[in-house]
Amino acid sequence: MPEPLPESGQISIFQIAEFYEGGSSNISLQSLASNLEPEPEANIAMSLFYSASSCTSFAWSGEGVEEPEEACGQETENTAYHNGSGAYPVANDTVYTNSSCTSVAAAAAYKMGSGNVVIVGESGVVSEIFTECE
Repeated sequence: MPEPLPESGQISIFQIAEFYEGGSSNISLQSLASNLEPEPEANIAMSLFYSASSCTSFAWSGEGVEEPEEACGQETENTAYHNGSGAYPVANDTVYTNSSCTSVAAAAAYKMGSGNVVIVGESGVVSEIFTECE
């Protein structure tokens, strides 16, 4: 996983490109800005990328299942990301499958490293946390 982008100070276009997994010899701020939400329409500045990695990583199963009870027995050897403030997502947080937080998780139930199951609805938004795993 690439290093998070700094919240202030010096930042380079190469750091941004590496973060968005687009490191190459032909880099433009315009193409990298397409990863930002909302995507800027004009005046793209390096400072727009500060804290672009504001999502929090957490361990999860990575394999979604239909019923929460099915997810309880899964291993949590994969990494996902969420936009909430806690260590694990809660209701109304969005869950992402990539470190740049641009690819939302599919609607399903996933086991988290906390032992609970996160139930992800449409658009990657958490609808519920299932806490009844033994």
